[in-house]
Amino acid sequence: MLRFAVLIAGMLVLPALSHAMSGMQMARDGHRVMISKDVGDERWAIIYDMDDHTAMGNVFFQSGGPPAFVWCMETGDDGNPDRRHAEMRFACYGADPCSVEPCSSEEWRFIDDVMLPGGFFMPPQMSGSGMMSPMNSMLTR
Repeated sequence: MLRFAVLIAGMLVLPALSHAMSGMQMARDGHRVMISKDVGDERWAIIYDMDDHTAMGNVFFQSGGPPAFVWCMETGDDGNPDRRHAEMRFACYGADPCSVEPCSSEEWRFIDDVMLPGGFFMPPQMSGSGMMSPMNSMLTR
């Protein structure tokens, strides 16, 4: 339960650290964005699915131990047509690693509702560029 309290705290600082030590890449299928970011003392490795507007992945803790598993579903946004600057609302769930079969979807627990800037799912813009990012248009609903 303590790990999920830490996750909630980490999720609340995500917007401020959205470009700290990060890497991302469009998946080969063109429908998912793979994101790896340091958030505080955690390493977030997640995939954002642009088709069903879900994000899922792992959170690794600097202190060691097993990773936490996170799954979030977008539940809305602030209506900003520029997805890079939109505030996206997610309902997030967490689970510990499944150690013995059968693994069940009932192991997931609600963590919190979280607001994230759309830019969290995109690489930084080139300065001085007035062009809309291809990823920005792909994230559009």
